[in-house]
Amino acid sequence: ILSLGRDVTAIENIKNKYRRSTYWFFPTIILLGVLLGAVLYGYPYFTKGYQSQIHEKLELRNQLARDYFLLKSLLITPFSNMDKQRTSKIMAEFFSTLTPDHLPYAGILLLNQEKKVFDAYISDAAVDVSKIIGSSYTGIEFIPVQNSSHYLLSLYRVTKHNPMGKKCTEVAFKLQSKEGFLGWLVFQMKMNFIEDKYGVKEQDLKEWEFKN
Repeated sequence: ILSLGRDVTAIENIKNKYRRSTYWFFPTIILLGVLLGAVLYGYPYFTKGYQSQIHEKLELRNQLARDYFLLKSLLITPFSNMDKQRTSKIMAEFFSTLTPDHLPYAGILLLNQEKKVFDAYISDAAVDVSKIIGSSYTGIEFIPVQNSSHYLLSLYRVTKHNPMGKKCTEVAFKLQSKEGFLGWLVFQMKMNFIEDKYGVKEQDLKEWEFKN
């Protein structure tokens, strides 16, 4: 009798465990189904936002590439002839074609072989360009980007609103003519603007690739 009692108790315990597992099984299946449905329903929206962000970054990268090749083709000859009047006109005309509200550059500079500023154009009219021309970049590290033709520069500029120095990020490309190396074309990036509009940060500039 005692033996049969133990067997019945064991069977009842198994039944109770089964009932408890059944009690949680169906709600769990329903919950998983709801979550799966939400993922399948929301996936296009999530991926759309992600793809849109990638597209915006690619748009800026392509614009920088186009602007570099355009300015390179226009500046090579006057720069090699040290024709500052002509280079200044070309850079001013280049900026006049860009919409101010969509301008990703604070300015562009031409550096000679010794990394001294030969010519410059700054979009901010309050900046005295004459103080920039002749200044040297020799103390600034030109960091080469792997598998790319561009270099990344990080420096601090003293401005009216930032007497202790404001961090600036710039992208530099070498300028070559048939005679050889001429100097550098430098784009001063408006980091706050391009991060807000394109989602581009300094790390993205490090990962981009440009080919000559």
